Amino acid sequence: LAGDESGDSGLPPGVERLPSPGEERDEGGDLLLLHGADRQSRRERASAETTRALIATALPADDAQWRALVREATVTGSGVLLEVDDAMLPPLAASWAVRADHLDWVISSPNPLEIRTLPARRWREVELRKHLASAEAWEASFGQRPTHGHRLDPDELRLARIAHGGVEGDLDAAVRRLASGQLAGLGIRIESRRSWDSLILPPHQQRQLTELVARYQFSSTVFDQWGFRPVGAGGLVALFAGPSGTGKTLAAEVMGAALGLDVYKIDLSSIVSKYIGETEKNLERIFTAASAGNVILFFDEADALFGKRSEVSDAHDRYANIEVAYLLQRIESYEGLVVLATNLRANMDDAFLRRIHVSVEFREPDERERLRIWQLAFPPDAPTEDLDLAWLANRFRLTGGTIHNSVITGAFLAAEAGKPISMEHLVLGVDREMEKLGRLRTEHDFGPYYRFVSGTN
Repeated sequence: LAGDESGDSGLPPGVERLPSPGEERDEGGDLLLLHGADRQSRRERASAETTRALIATALPADDAQWRALVREATVTGSGVLLEVDDAMLPPLAASWAVRADHLDWVISSPNPLEIRTLPARRWREVELRKHLASAEAWEASFGQRPTHGHRLDPDELRLARIAHGGVEGDLDAAVRRLASGQLAGLGIRIESRRSWDSLILPPHQQRQLTELVARYQFSSTVFDQWGFRPVGAGGLVALFAGPSGTGKTLAAEVMGAALGLDVYKIDLSSIVSKYIGETEKNLERIFTAASAGNVILFFDEADALFGKRSEVSDAHDRYANIEVAYLLQRIESYEGLVVLATNLRANMDDAFLRRIHVSVEFREPDERERLRIWQLAFPPDAPTEDLDLAWLANRFRLTGGTIHNSVITGAFLAAEAGKPISMEHLVLGVDREMEKLGRLRTEHDFGPYYRFVSGTN
């Protein structure tokens, strides 16, 4: 048996052998509890804390697998590294750690285990502080340092290295792949393709956004290298406030492109539940999935979720306030970038506003900005004819989103007519958008083009 290195046939699936770091000792029986940081860092610390090789495994499914695990560790002179996800250690695991006290045991978990579930034997505990993968680790994995300031812990770096070959060597795509599978169905992925030139904002708001990107990119320098202490987990929370269509979603997309990150727009209707406890469960799924890789979480109409807490008049009000308290705690522990978008800043809960790192006010564009938005709305290959975009920018006080929708509507009208996009098509597009907004169309508004919208042409 001792000469057979094939492994016991009854072992749990996914078992891995971690080599011994040095000279082995004869006596066994240590029980080490490791929590904190990431799984890869806990594995490295476990190997450093013991002189034996380790068999790393998730919790065996039944007593037969436990017997096989203990048998394999005994025959090979190895220790056992149990990797546990929950805070409660199952009774069967605690029982086997006591029965097989001749072995070295390491129990690894993200958070401290509930003390009442621990094995009834002596143990020692080590807490690991979460840290980011070093520049040297990046160079060893990819031959380069992160180009967009990606913030990955050692385990995430290991997974990105696995994904790297499957995405044709695209480092940014490998990082994005970490969370994409887990967030599917929880939010809408916004592909970050557009650049800063696509975002028409006043200089002050543009500067705020570029500073927000820089704050994310250089957080490792400020916190890890220079030693400043972050508030909370070191993540970033931004508030985008302003009327609908003023560029809040586009700003998140542009930041995602600048950082090489995916943006996930969270569908509030799939999160908020009338059933007690379900909203927290849904949010926990989102934050846990987002923590698997670098993504920007974009909560649209966030006041519906992060709004002011109500006066407690019944059990439902009390529970709604508990939900808000939970959200405050969960956002503080998230290490990524969260964007809360709202049409009305006054609706946001004061406790949330105190946790905002950057607040950007989005207003309706002025005439000069509207003209630039009209100009950027047309792709290079779109056929146009005799457009007076300056007249449109002067006559109609529209948001960027409404201008974009007007151009799209006009393009379809032109395509249907088999003609280039003309003023007739654009003013009809504007008319359709004004109708959606509940605004009356008047001859004064449309001037010489009123005949197109009045049906008298």
